[in-house]
Amino acid sequence: MTNLEKREAVKAFSLANIPISLANHDPYARIQRYHGLPGEDILDPCYFAGQHCELPTDISSQLADYDYKFGYDLAGRPLHPWINELIKVSGVVTGTGEYWLWGPNETVDPVIITCEPEPKLLLIMRRSGRWALPGGFREGMEVVDGCVKETAEETNLILTQTEIDTAQTIYDGIVADGRVTANAWAHTHAMLFRPEAARPVVGGDDAIDARWFSTDEWQKILGGSHRKIVEFAFEDLNT
Repeated sequence: MTNLEKREAVKAFSLANIPISLANHDPYARIQRYHGLPGEDILDPCYFAGQHCELPTDISSQLADYDYKFGYDLAGRPLHPWINELIKVSGVVTGTGEYWLWGPNETVDPVIITCEPEPKLLLIMRRSGRWALPGGFREGMEVVDGCVKETAEETNLILTQTEIDTAQTIYDGIVADGRVTANAWAHTHAMLFRPEAARPVVGGDDAIDARWFSTDEWQKILGGSHRKIVEFAFEDLNT
């Protein structure tokens, strides 16, 4: 079994260390909480629903090509595959929250590590002031095309054809994300790209800065699922 297959066979990320959003920004303010409810009420979308309980109409077509196994609540809304763990986390809410889609919202995470004797990792600074991998929503593109696009937009680095052709997938699955709700979550496609050496970069689009970091440096500033993804990348490089 390859490293990638092992990662897809288990929950790769711990929910315990990822901040969970305490507010649902769904336009209908569906704030019925699953946390602490009796087991039989977990699947009831109208528990504490208030005056509006909008039901999704396009979920079936949206999820038709998604092969991860998950259940549905009584309204037909997809339930996070980790729902039994999520209901133990205070503040988890229903609805789509800050996501656009019900169920999986696909993202791309390009992991760009140089081939130098002391490899450098490319990171961007978000507007929140936190360092992260470049990346964003897949937006219907092929995974590699999405990675190339996000890298160019957020770092001004244009990946060469050789770097694109030799890219490899290091993780493809659900990640713990601060925007998660009981009905919407992130599914990332992380790919490793290997430039020969660091090239000039500059922050753009959603990034206010972009820099190359040594291993000692990124280990001090990178956290959450992005740190785990980078560790997977180095695990593959050392295999």
